Amino acid sequence: MMKKFILRFALLTFAVAAIYSIYYYNFVFARVTAVVTVEQKNENSMTVRLQDGSNLQVKAPSIVIPLLKEERFYQVSIYRNKLRAPHLQNILEIDMSQSK
Repeated sequence: MMKKFILRFALLTFAVAAIYSIYYYNFVFARVTAVVTVEQKNENSMTVRLQDGSNLQVKAPSIVIPLLKEERFYQVSIYRNKLRAPHLQNILEIDMSQSK
């Protein structure tokens, strides 16, 4: 009787941990790091073009938006998931004129 209880408890614990891991990855924390070009700036967001040619609307802090220049290259970290729209986490300007 005790062995069945321990086995069921272990299986239940494993199942809960697996479901929590899948939930955490898919809904809470998914990050994209890429080199992008700023296409358009708005008050609280910007449109960036990824290297594959697709465009992405990204929320950004209003204090950062005036500092960005359109048609410039930036290395960005964008957090995106199913519960929240893509938002800017980190940005660094890249000077592509010196690349070989």
